[in-house]
Amino acid sequence: MRTTWQTKLVAVLLACFCAPAFAQYVDLLGKDAPNFEATVCVNEPEANTLAKCKGNVILLKYWGPN
Repeated sequence: MRTTWQTKLVAVLLACFCAPAFAQYVDLLGKDAPNFEATVCVNEPEANTLAKCKGNVILLKYWGPN
């Protein structure tokens, strides 16, 4: 499958525009996440702080402005 020059151009432009957005988080790599407490839950979990969830997989779903 041949890649057209337009596809290559789009890929390069996308990489150039997205790189600064990701670069601001480089200093956070390898560091522990800050502790938090879930204050509003649909189904009240056993563990509502990050410290209580240590060693488990955590899925945070956040949406909408407050």
